Amino acid sequence: MLDDFLIKMETTSFFFLFCLCVEGLTAKWSMFLPEDVRGDFGNDVVLPCNFTSPFQNYTGPVTVIWRRNTAFSGSQILKCSSEKMQGDCSKTVTDDRYSLSGHLRENDLSLRIKATTLGDEGKYFCRVELENSNDSFEKREGTELIISVPRVLESMYVRTYESGQQFVTCDVTGRPPPVVTWTEPANISSTMISVKESVTTASYSVPVYVRNAKYTCQIHDERRPQQRSLFLHELPESGAARHPEVQAMWIGLPVFMAIVNLLSISFTVSIILVALCKNESKGGGSMKSDAVQSSTYQPPHELIQNDAIYVNE
Repeated sequence: MLDDFLIKMETTSFFFLFCLCVEGLTAKWSMFLPEDVRGDFGNDVVLPCNFTSPFQNYTGPVTVIWRRNTAFSGSQILKCSSEKMQGDCSKTVTDDRYSLSGHLRENDLSLRIKATTLGDEGKYFCRVELENSNDSFEKREGTELIISVPRVLESMYVRTYESGQQFVTCDVTGRPPPVVTWTEPANISSTMISVKESVTTASYSVPVYVRNAKYTCQIHDERRPQQRSLFLHELPESGAARHPEVQAMWIGLPVFMAIVNLLSISFTVSIILVALCKNESKGGGSMKSDAVQSSTYQPPHELIQNDAIYVNE
């Protein structure tokens, strides 16, 4: 009996060890990627990718590759390599918008995309390669990236055209863009509203048909209503428009001032010329008088004729 028991124990142990060996030898690759990931327009998004390999204690070189559109042959948007499984991954195919978000030591190959746009939508595929080129894995089923554009009432403003006609405009974003409703002023009919729309933006405008009034537009989204308002005052008339005589006075005033300035200059020049003429006249008369005096002066006759009266000895 004891011998039979020992034989059964040995057989059971051998079978258990054999199963463990077979499980280790037949371990397979596995990789987890979500079917789709949603991200908001303009924000960063992370595409998860985690894997397991038959080599549980592998610490050698590793290469990570991310592709777009097609598995195995799609364009590479990120390729990075590390000398050790637990080291940093250095990019060889690089774009500043793409980076490795996960950690190799945790078998996490997640991809980060910065500032997503609508052009980033599509399929993404994750691949891992070990030192031996045959030791690699990539799933045929990728992850679909879907970009959402939040529904936002962006701005409200008044636009004036060359004709002078004015419109109040509200700009919105969303995918699809939300519908704008006008709550103020009253009596805005649908025929008054003009719309310019694209895939992710729209502009709703109404003509300015009343002043000293508030204009309000709003949208409804999943979270809360959004609205914007502005108040349009009556445009004041200028003083010239209200009083034509004032306008005429202001037009004639510059002409009058110009004439006064010219007269002042002419009067000043005249005074200067008169002063110069007077000075010149005085100077000339003095010289003439001196000349006449010197030419007509004669000594007294008696001093000339009578030498006995004065003798200078």
